[in-house]
This record gives sequence, structure tokens and C-alpha cells, in this order.
Amino acid sequence: MRLRNVNNGEFYIFTIKSNMSIDGLIRDEVEYYITKEEYEHLLTKKEGTTIHKIRYSIPDGKGNKLQLDVFFDDLDGLVYLEIEFDSEKEAKDYIQPSWVKKDVTSDKRYKNQSLSQFGIPKE
Repeated sequence: MRLRNVNNGEFYIFTIKSNMSIDGLIRDEVEYYITKEEYEHLLTKKEGTTIHKIRYSIPDGKGNKLQLDVFFDDLDGLVYLEIEFDSEKEAKDYIQPSWVKKDVTSDKRYKNQSLSQFGIPKE
């Protein structure tokens, strides 16, 4: 589950992820818009630290929207790229940009839950 405060309170989202594959490539995801009050109540139930990041959406020229996350505060220095696909085949056929340093799709240490509890993974 994930809580998100978008643009300093412009709106709030509660996300439930389920049926995730072992490699993290496939999952079901449902998002609900919630009120500020619901967000603040659910926030009291959180485990770990709050993740702070700025997300930039970048078109890749192939019809995909790349989401570049730049983390700060407790995760300062971490930057990663996320791409969502409509199918597993599309994901596996994707050729990542040459400037991508490492694919961490299947590395559970880079999932938000792990980052909030343990910080940036030590290589």
C-alpha cells in the first residue's frame, strides 16, 4: 500500500498493489483519491520513514512515458527511472536508454517499502 501527497496537497492518493510477480515486473495496482483527512489518518499507520521525491515525466520518443524519480532528505542522491508497460512482452522487449546505469526491477531493496525502512542499498 502507498500513500501519496501530490504537489504539496493538491490531491492525495491511496494505492494498493497486489499480485506482484517475484521479479517485480508484473503487478495489479488500484488507486483511490482520498481526502486530506483520510491521508493524515492513514499516515499515522505507516512503517518506516516518509519517502520524499520529485517525479519528472519524460516521453522517450517511442510512445512510453518515463518517470524519473529524484529522491531527497533520507534518500538524497538516489535517482531512478520507472516505466510502466501494458504487457509483460512489451516490458521484456524494451531497450532501455544507454544512460541507464543499472536495472533494479527485480531488486527488492529498491522497492519503496524497503527504501523507507532500510534506506539506499549498499552495493
